[in-house]
Amino acid sequence: CRSCGHHAHVFSQGGGRQVAEQFQVPLLGEIPLLRDIVFGGDSGTPLVVSQPDHPQSRVFVGLAEQVLRQLKGER
Repeated sequence: CRSCGHHAHVFSQGGGRQVAEQFQVPLLGEIPLLRDIVFGGDSGTPLVVSQPDHPQSRVFVGLAEQVLRQLKGER
């Protein structure tokens, strides 16, 4: 919430980490569902394209870099 800072965990907090640990795979990242992300998806212009310096854009880039490292066999 932009007004009070409350975080609502739509899919429960830590679920992705639990599944990653269960299957012994790396957790690639956690991305909060923000209004800007939803609007970008709906408009066809992802946030990482329209606002590359947005904090959440940096999270997406970090996730993509993690995927590349995993594909290359790096840690």
